[in-house]
Formats: sequence, structure tokens, C-alpha cells
Amino acid sequence: MLPFTFDCPGPECNAIPPHITELATSNTTFLCKPMPPFGFRGVRRAKMSLLPTFASRKKLERSKWSRYFDSTWGLATLTDADFPLALRGFTYFRADWLPPPLRSLASKVAPLGRPRACYDMYTEMDPKYDAAANRPPALWLHAYPTVAPYARCTKRKSALGGGQCKGAHRPPDEPQRWPWPYGLPSHARVPVVRTCCDVPRKGFWLYLAVGSGAYFDLGRTLAFREHEDAMAYFGVPTALNWYDPEVEQAILRSPKARELDSIQYTHHAEHGLYKYEIMDLAGSAADAVQRDACPLPANAARYHGGWRGRAPCKCPEGSTFLQCVPGG
Repeated sequence: MLPFTFDCPGPECNAIPPHITELATSNTTFLCKPMPPFGFRGVRRAKMSLLPTFASRKKLERSKWSRYFDSTWGLATLTDADFPLALRGFTYFRADWLPPPLRSLASKVAPLGRPRACYDMYTEMDPKYDAAANRPPALWLHAYPTVAPYARCTKRKSALGGGQCKGAHRPPDEPQRWPWPYGLPSHARVPVVRTCCDVPRKGFWLYLAVGSGAYFDLGRTLAFREHEDAMAYFGVPTALNWYDPEVEQAILRSPKARELDSIQYTHHAEHGLYKYEIMDLAGSAADAVQRDACPLPANAARYHGGWRGRAPCKCPEGSTFLQCVPGG
């Protein structure tokens, strides 16, 4: 089982949002197909033998992964019902805690390397996230069968500011080969990462990171492929571009957004990658200055730690990255 929970307190969780035709909720144990052979043009690809499936709690506790699990989630938060437990569906690992064989492989990944295909490993995901002080080293596994194009952007002068992007920006229409192509359902607790800090009232942003020890309860949510899709749904002026700072404010002012707790962007193309972004609307609307990466009082109840988000999130004050310390 993956570290997701789709437990939902009400019938609204099974409702299909009006702007999509299907909702994917399966706990798949693979990321994307077909899985290419190991190694390609200097890009390191994860060996599946290094990402085992544990048949029982005893098998996990006796393995080299035991300390990693205890440090990330706390072994006490796992139950016998969580097994078998597969690591092949993970997209994120804390590199400095990895068992020696995978840590050795991860150390050979080029810092600026970009994935080319499914299961390629990379260590840098976003300039803002990567630059956070004291952020633990990360190892990411590419969850998409293709890579995102680099959009060519040219700045233009206008009263609105911003610029205009040229070039391909949308992912190919092959939903059966993409992980969670229609988003995750309302009230799912999903593993995320984030670093400090976003500008107040302009976004409280998270990245989906399967394998993180911090969880966010999506609450009432809608999923979009890209920012442009959300702009059209919420009635954002077409003169704006998705990266203009006014976009988040326009979404927050929308009556439709007031009925939601979060927004998902399942295939955001940026920096040559596809990223799964989540916008915490309660945190985004807060006026409080973000002094660290921990949840704000307005949205703290939606964050959880422990395996599948079963424990409260105890985020150390002043942390530059979101963390929910086991047993903290």
C-alpha cells in the first residue's frame, strides 16, 4: 500500500467535479509505463531491486529501511493492515537517510540533471525549493512517461506586468499513462513538501511528494491540468498570464474558490519538469507573514504526520522546510 488515504467523511468525496469526466482514485503501485531499462545517456535510473516491497512489518523492521521509516513517519504509526508495502510508487526520498546501496546510486546523479523518462532520478526540482537554507537533500523519481518542454517566455510591458510564454506548455493527452491524471479526491491526505516562504495572499504552495513524511488534507478540492485551465474555470481575465502575481488574487476573489479548500495542478510544466502542485487556499488567503515553512494557524489543522497522515504534524518553529517530526 502507498502512503495515501482516501478515507472520506461524507458522500461528497465520491462526486465527480463538473469540469472533468473521470476521477482516478486507485492506489497504484507503479508510476508510469513502460518502464525503460536502467541507465540512459548518463542519467541515473532507479533500479527497482533497490525499491523493495515489504510483505510484513517484521520484514521492514529487519531491513536496511527500518531507520529511514522510523525517522520519516515513525514505525509506531504503521499497522499490520499497511502490508504489503511497496516503495516502487514513491516519487520522493530524503537522500541523506537512504540505505547505503540507494544512497550510493543517488550520489552519482548530476545536480543539474533533468529526467528524460519514467523512473529517472534527479535531485533539483525547483529553484525556490532547492535554494531553501538547511533543506535536506532530496532524491526525486520522475513519475511521468515524458518530460515537460521548456516554454520560451518574453517579457512585455503593460499595466498588468508579467510576460507572455510561447511554445508548448500542455502535457500530451495520454491519461492512462500518467499518475493521477485527474487529480486526487476531496479529503484525501496526500504527502507533500514545501519550503519557506510564499508572499502573503499570493499562494501557500505545496508539491505532491509520495514518500514525504508530511501530509496535507485536501478538503474540498478541484484538480486542473494546468494553471490556464484553472484561470478559465475561475473567470480570471484572459489578459493575464498564469505566472502573473495577480492570478492567485483573482482566483481567491472568485466565488467558486470560496467553496474550496485546495486546488490541484496535476501536470504543471516548469523548469523542464512536470510538477504536481497544490494550492492551500486557507493558507493562501491568510494575511499572516510566513516566517517559516510550517503551516499557518489558519490551515494548521489540515496538516498531519505519521504513516498515511495518522498523527498530528509537529513542525519545529523556524523550519525552512515543511516537516512533521515523528513523535514530536
